[in-house]
Order: sequence, then C-alpha cells, then structure tokens
Amino acid sequence: MTETHPASAADRSAQADTSATPALPAGRRSGGDYRVELADLGMASAQIAPLWIDNLDGYTAESAARKLRVGYAANPAGTGAALLLRCGADEPPVGVQCLHPRRFHRGSRVLNAAAIADFAVARDHRSLGPALMLIRAIASLGSERFDLVYGLPNPSATAVCRRGGLRQIGAVQRYVKVLRWQYLLARRVPSWMAHLLSALVEPARRVFETARRAVNLPWLHWRECGWSEPALDSIWSRRPADLLLSERSAAMLDWRFGDAPGAPWRLGIAADAGGTPQGYVVWRLHDRVAEVGDVFAVDPARHLAPVLLCFFGAAAGEGAASVSVEFAGPPALLSCLHRAGMAPRGQPSPVFDVPPREGAEPAVEADRWYLTRFDNDSD
Repeated sequence: MTETHPASAADRSAQADTSATPALPAGRRSGGDYRVELADLGMASAQIAPLWIDNLDGYTAESAARKLRVGYAANPAGTGAALLLRCGADEPPVGVQCLHPRRFHRGSRVLNAAAIADFAVARDHRSLGPALMLIRAIASLGSERFDLVYGLPNPSATAVCRRGGLRQIGAVQRYVKVLRWQYLLARRVPSWMAHLLSALVEPARRVFETARRAVNLPWLHWRECGWSEPALDSIWSRRPADLLLSERSAAMLDWRFGDAPGAPWRLGIAADAGGTPQGYVVWRLHDRVAEVGDVFAVDPARHLAPVLLCFFGAAAGEGAASVSVEFAGPPALLSCLHRAGMAPRGQPSPVFDVPPREGAEPAVEADRWYLTRFDNDSD
C-alpha cells in the first residue's frame, strides 16, 4: 500500500536528527516544572497509549496500539510525530499531542501535511498553561516539518487552539437526509401514530425524490466494490485542480477505512450510463443511520449531488432510515448537498490551521479546502 515519492524539503526536515527540532517551551506549576519533549514513537508507545485510554473517548488498549502502529508508524504519507508533556523530574508524561501525516494535492502541487491529533492531558493537569504549551509546541514543530498543518478539534479543545495561535479557516458541518420517516417518527410518537403518519408522508416523499433525481442529472448507477477497485484510482486521477484535497487513492482509502475498528466500512461506485465511474461513497450502517466516511466525485460541482442521490437509493435498500455526512467545502459544493436534499444538523465544528510564518505565502486559500470524515483522524 505504501507509495514512494521524491523527498521534499518537508520530508527531509521530518527525517532530520531530533537535535534540529525547534526549542520547546517550558513552564512552571506549583510543585513542579512543566516541559515538552519530542517523543520517540517506538519507545514512548507504552506511555502514550495510557494517556489516550484514560483521557479520550473510545480508546481501548487494542485501538490505541493499532493507532500508534497503523496511523503513525506505518502511515503511507510518512511517520507521525508526538510531543509529551511532563511535570517534574523522572515522572511519567501527563499529556501528549501528535501530528498525523497526510498528503494534500492542489492541482499538480503536492503538500506534505499533518493533522494535529490525539491531544490528551491528564485530569490533574488540565489547566490552561500546560495545554497552551502543548498546542504552541506542536504548531512550531509542525510548521518546521510540514508544508501544511491543520486541526479538527473536539469542542473542549477549540478554545485552546484559538489561544494557542491557530487560525480558524472554516467549519465542518454535519448534514442529514431522511430516507424513511416511519423509523424516525417511531422514536417520538407511538408506533401506531408513526405508521399512520408515514403512510401519509412517504408517497409524497417518493414523488418528490423522483423529481429531485430528474433535475440533478446525470442519472448514475450504484455498485458495491472492494478497496482494490481500479475505478478508485481512475476517479482520483481525474480530480479537479481547484480544490485542496487529501490524497484519495485506493491505497489511502484502504489504509484509512479498510481495517478500521468498529462497524466495517463499505464502498460503492456511482457510474454513468456508459459505465464510467463518476464518484464513490464510503459508508457504514449503524442503528439505521448510513454514516458516510467519505464522498467524492470527479467533477463535484456537476456530480456530487447525483452521486449522493444514487447512494441514497442503495442505502435505503440496505435498511438505512437516514444518511449522515460531515462536510466542509466551497459554497458551490455546499449547495450540491442542499440540492440532494441534505439539511444541516447541530453546530458546525471549526477547522484550524497553523498560520504561515511571517513573510511566507499561505499554502492555499481557505475557501478551497474539501474535507470530510476521511480527513479527521479521531476514529
């Protein structure tokens, strides 16, 4: 699965001796000194995993070991990095912050990027000072090693990112599409009433959805496939040049979703009448909700809505009552989700990046990003 590329300046910096790492901040706390140090991921795994398990939702000994092995050590985009927060001499670390590598593309330009990920601080040390030390240190390390550093923090870390000097460049919004009203109504009203109401609503919904598909041409046909499907690389090779995209080759999709913990991810291709693949959806079914891990089309402005509409039919046939998509992109692509009948739900989650160094050009315009759950390394 791993691809090789000529080493860029960022690659060479990442592979350099740790003595070249920028100075990391230190601070004081009543009863001891805080300091941040660069970790050896192989040697420090036994210290990092307990911090994740104790302080981050969803981590177990098995999933933490897998994340360190697959996400950081065997990442096709490059080996990750981690900073440890310590308090006092010869004490176990009390915090950790990581950089999770990705390759981003904008036209012919390739950016060695990293997501700020897996931020954890022990409960007794969750004051603003230690958290700011970690976020500022990881931003400094990231800007030295990578062309682009971004973060998709959970709500509890958003304020720290802002105080730490990261810049908000957009937001990821969750969108929902109802496929079958009866199942959702049954959660709120008695079953007999849900059955009656759905009998009234469903015929109108089906007529409306047929009209929606007729407007959002072209009609596409759905087929399930595996992670080694050649059409995936064909779709990726025809990507638009004006968007900033994390690499979506077959190998990267397999790495991200093929053996992920939890319910297994599935993959389907949407092709036109001539059999040419125009897009794909990665998804899984959980509690009658079709969770979309990634959706992509070769010409998103034209094909994103038809790809989604094609997928909705397949998901409904598998028993899904609704579809959930996490997405951030230019306004023109947000309108594609609306045309497909998706509506925003909940509050948007901010997207941050590390601002370019003084005098440096921005890596890419903020309104050219294309982000889905694929780009979030929290699961």
